[in-house]
Amino acid sequence: MCSASLRASTRRPGRGRTKPEKWSLKELVCHVLRVQQVFEQRLDAMLAEENPSIAGYGPDGDAEFGRLAALPAEQSLEEFLEGRRRLLARLAKLEPSEWHRAGRHPDYPRYDVHFAMEYLAHHEAHHIYQMYERRAPLAPVPH
Repeated sequence: MCSASLRASTRRPGRGRTKPEKWSLKELVCHVLRVQQVFEQRLDAMLAEENPSIAGYGPDGDAEFGRLAALPAEQSLEEFLEGRRRLLARLAKLEPSEWHRAGRHPDYPRYDVHFAMEYLAHHEAHHIYQMYERRAPLAPVPH
């Protein structure tokens, strides 16, 4: 649904912000893409190091988020989908013990691979609803 919504919105005039003070549909996709990249880096660290320090993340001042937001919408979406396929393939190969590889996060006393991936899913669920809100005023999604 998100793919169809974004693709449809990029072919219409007025595809920018439907709520002036809130991110556009494209910006939301860029944000979930960027967060996915951050979480994949966290996964790398927790699998390669013993209890690595995991920094918090916020999009404000993140140059990579700015770079992604400047890309064409289709390219942002394709990068997200490619990254998701790669992440899911990696997760499918994890041994049970690897899901419990830990990291030290400043906001969460118990942080491991399982927690990080669960957090990523919850984070995206929140933004999927926002994507629906941004897409709805643009018109129905073609089927």
